[in-house]
Amino acid sequence: FNEQGSFLWEKEESHYLSALPRGRYIMAAAGDHSRMIFMNPDFKTQADFQGVLFTQFSADDDAGLKYGQACLGSLDGEVIVLHLDRRIYSRQRLGYALKALSCNFATGDMAAIVERTVSTDGKNRQADFLLRLKFNVLAGDDNAPAETLRQATQVAEVVSESEMPVRTVTASAITVTPDIICFVQAAPADGNETAAAI
Repeated sequence: FNEQGSFLWEKEESHYLSALPRGRYIMAAAGDHSRMIFMNPDFKTQADFQGVLFTQFSADDDAGLKYGQACLGSLDGEVIVLHLDRRIYSRQRLGYALKALSCNFATGDMAAIVERTVSTDGKNRQADFLLRLKFNVLAGDDNAPAETLRQATQVAEVVSESEMPVRTVTASAITVTPDIICFVQAAPADGNETAAAI
């Protein structure tokens, strides 16, 4: 569809299937990373999200998780948190290119590494920032039917941010808790090499 909602074209798309840890849901990632679908084992769609380029995700199908069960991030800085059992989701744009994302579904803590342009002495440069956020997908639109995926009334709140000492090429989350954020980074070193950073 175009920006006005008029139909343009459609095509078949390949999906890469991944069963979540308890097998209660299956995540299907489109081959071009533009779409993430969550299904139950009989392939009935529970949630379907489209985005620019989903590059970050984590998911768990534990019904006891309090704040969410899946966290998706796209390259353009859009973040989606959802709770499949409660049929509720939160979707927002951080406004920066997203390099890494981690969510703690039990505590509602999120950490993101983003790239933004900053000005130093009148010159623009690219810098990476670590954002700490709190999310809550407990309260949603109660007017929606129970079987409909409802949008949460709150979006994740940025509670702190700090410039990182090194630029990130790629980063993988180790953990995020109310007290600790830990990423392993591939960071530029002297010359054309890369080095690990934590």
